[in-house]
Amino acid sequence: MWSNMVQYIADSKAVEATATVDFSTLIRNDSVVVSTTTTFHKVISYGYSMAVFLIEDDVAGTQVNDASTNTGEHDNVLRAMPTDPYGDFFYKNAVAGQKVNGQYKIKLDPTWNRSKLSVVTALWYNMGAAGTVLCNGTVKAVNP
Repeated sequence: MWSNMVQYIADSKAVEATATVDFSTLIRNDSVVVSTTTTFHKVISYGYSMAVFLIEDDVAGTQVNDASTNTGEHDNVLRAMPTDPYGDFFYKNAVAGQKVNGQYKIKLDPTWNRSKLSVVTALWYNMGAAGTVLCNGTVKAVNP
C-alpha cells in the first residue's frame, strides 16, 4: 500500500496546476463556515471536485495498540469532513480566468479546541480514463 501512495503522490506532482483555491473561514455559532474561491488557469473539459476537511492539532490521546495509559499529543487529527474524501463534483468545462465560489458548513463539537482547528481544501481534477489527481491543496487556521 505504501508504494502505491508514494507513486500516487509522484503522479499528482507531475500534473500542472490548472486551478488554484483560496478560502476563508469564520466561526458562526456552533459551526465553521468555509468560503472558497477557485480560479481556473486554463481551458479544461474534465471535471473538478472539492474536498474540505477540518483538522485539530494538539489532541491528547493514547497511541493505538499501546497498553500503557500514557497519552501524547497528536496533530492533524481529522475532526469533520462535509464532503466526500475525493471531493464533491462542482465544476466542468472551465474557462481560463474563470472564478467559482463555494461554501461549506461544518458543525463543531463543543469538546474540540477551536484555537487549534484548521481547514484543508483539496481540489481534485478528474482526467477521465487517466484517473483523478490532486490539483491543489491548501491549509489555513480557522479564524475565531
